[in-house]
Amino acid sequence: MNERRVFVDRIFIITPFVILVAIMLSFQLQEAHGVPYFARKYDLNCNSCHIMPPALNQQGENFVANGYKLVGPAEEKATWPFALWLTQRGEVQHSNDLNKAFPNKVELISGGPIGDSRASYFLEWRILSLQVSSDGSLKDRSGRFEDLFITYDVSNSVNLKAGQFRLLNQIDDSRKLGLSTPLVIGAKISGSGAGSARELSLRAFAPNGRSPSVSLQHRSLPGAHAANGWFNIVSLVFPGEFSIPITDEARDEASFEFKSDPKGVFLESFYRRGLSSVGAHLFVDDGRSMGSLLGVYNRGYWFSRLGLGYGRFGGETNMRFTLESEFIPYDFLSGGVRLDHQTVVDNGTSFVSNVNLQWPLTVWTLRLAVEHRVRTDNHVTLGELSLVF
Repeated sequence: MNERRVFVDRIFIITPFVILVAIMLSFQLQEAHGVPYFARKYDLNCNSCHIMPPALNQQGENFVANGYKLVGPAEEKATWPFALWLTQRGEVQHSNDLNKAFPNKVELISGGPIGDSRASYFLEWRILSLQVSSDGSLKDRSGRFEDLFITYDVSNSVNLKAGQFRLLNQIDDSRKLGLSTPLVIGAKISGSGAGSARELSLRAFAPNGRSPSVSLQHRSLPGAHAANGWFNIVSLVFPGEFSIPITDEARDEASFEFKSDPKGVFLESFYRRGLSSVGAHLFVDDGRSMGSLLGVYNRGYWFSRLGLGYGRFGGETNMRFTLESEFIPYDFLSGGVRLDHQTVVDNGTSFVSNVNLQWPLTVWTLRLAVEHRVRTDNHVTLGELSLVF
C-alpha cells in the first residue's frame, strides 16, 4: 500500500511540472506557428492529419502515402526539421505488487522528401529509452532507433524501402492509441539457431517489431485517395538493431548489430479503402512461421479490428485472437476495449481497456493515456503523460 501511495504521489508531483513546461513551450512556439514538424512546416494543426494523435485520418494516410508531402499547392515554412516526444510512465502490476514511475522516453522524430527526388526518409531516435524488465528493474536502451529508413518510388505503383522499420503495413502499431499492442500483431516467435541471448532476441520476429529489412511494394486498384488500393509487399528481414548507444548499459542492451544472414521472409497483402481494410500476412523461416488474417472497419467515430493468427516454432502451434473496438467522439477524447486470447499459454485470455485525453492539439499536444489489463494471473495498470512539440 505504501509503494502504491509513493507511485501516486510521484504522478501528482510530476504532472504540474509537465503541464507548466507545456504552457511555457506553447508561448514560445506560437511565434513559429509551431506544431510537430510536419504541421509547423505546412502551418497546420495536429487534427489536420490526425483523428487523435498519433492515429491518422484520411489526409494523414494520404500524406504518408505521398512520401510526407501534401497533395496540391502548399506553402512551406522554415522550421527545425524534427519533433520531440517526451513521456513519463507509471506502471502498477497489482498481482506482483510492482510499482514504477519513471521518464521512459525522449524521442526525436523527423522525416520528409529528399530534395526533389522520388525518395523520402523517416527516423525515430530514442535518446532516452527505459522499460521495466521481468524482474521489476529498469532496462536502459537509450540511443536505439525505432525507425530509420528510406523509401524510393520506382513508379506510381511500385516502391522500394530499405532500413529499419515495422514490417506490418496494414496496421501501424506506432499509431495506436492504447499503450499495449494487440496480441495478433505483437506476439513473437522465438529466435532460431545458437548464440547469445542478445543474438537470439534479434532473430525473434513479431509483425509489429522493427528489424533491418528491404521491402518491395506494389499497389493496384487505386482509389480516390493515395492511401487506397490493393497492396502486395514482400520483405527480406535481417537480424539486427540500429542504434547509437548513449549509456554503458545501452551498449549491452541496445548495441548496434547487423547480420547479413536473413532471419526470414515476410509477405503481406491487403486492400484498403478509406480507413477500413482487410488483409493477411505470413512470415516464413526454416522451422518456424507465423501468419494472421486482419480486418479493420471504420464508420464515423467507431473503429473495430479483428485478427486471427498463429505462430509455429519447435513443432508447437499457438493460435491467437484479437478483437478491438475504439470510440473517438472528439479529437481530444477516446476510449477503447480489447480482447486477446492465445491457446498454448495458461491464463491466455486478457481484457484491456484504455482512455486517452489530449489538449490543445494546436501548437503543441499534451497527452494522457491510461490503460488497464485484466488477466487471471496478473492485473496491470499503465499510465503515460506525454508532451509532443
